[in-house]
Amino acid sequence: MSSPATVLVAAQVPHASAHLVHLGVVVIGVLGLAAILLPHLVHRAATPLPHSHHASRTVSSTAGRDHTGLPDEVAAHLALLRTTTARPAPARAAAATTPRCWLPLAVVGSTVAAGVHAALVPPHSATLPTLAMAFAVCAAGQLGWAAALVLRPTPWLLRLGVAAQLGVCALWALSRATGLPPLLPGPEPVGAWDLLALTTQLAAVAGGVCALRAGHGHRTAHWLDWHPAPHVVLTLGVGALALLTLGGVGAA
Repeated sequence: MSSPATVLVAAQVPHASAHLVHLGVVVIGVLGLAAILLPHLVHRAATPLPHSHHASRTVSSTAGRDHTGLPDEVAAHLALLRTTTARPAPARAAAATTPRCWLPLAVVGSTVAAGVHAALVPPHSATLPTLAMAFAVCAAGQLGWAAALVLRPTPWLLRLGVAAQLGVCALWALSRATGLPPLLPGPEPVGAWDLLALTTQLAAVAGGVCALRAGHGHRTAHWLDWHPAPHVVLTLGVGALALLTLGGVGAA
């Protein structure tokens, strides 16, 4: 017959393993994002300064002239420059906003949501191991989508991520309304963790949808060049995640 101490140790082993899984997801996520974003910073530091305002104005004025007599390569380049500068101002503004705001917003929202789902793994590992595994898979998927958006944000990838984020939000709403049998036999209460996950996932959806509407062919800007909005979401999201974790707020 096992002693009470042995039973207690045996009961703590799965919980300790879940904490190790949670810590591993967080560490891998931080290191992964650092590995992705730091090369952008190094590349930005190594990029030469842009041409002066006078040179840019000269090139722009040259783009509207007749290119007869110029070499074919130069004429083609100037014609392309004239076509680009002739785009409507709203279209240029939307295209410029995509790499600085919408794509970073999707990256930040998905990353913070992944941290929330990773934090939900330990408290559910003992009582609802299947649900804990689902949280771990969700966290890995959201983190992977954020990394893929930094590397190569294709239209297909944006659509897939937006649909997946909306699907997770729909499952959450269903779990709070009727439950998710057999994982959750009844509805669950709405807590601080739920609000943080829902808010960051909706931010990721908004960033992905706006990036799709603004057009394709963009890459995420260097993180120092991001629009203030993604920086604010990142700061508030990470701060809330740290407060909930360190404050011991229960995750239902």
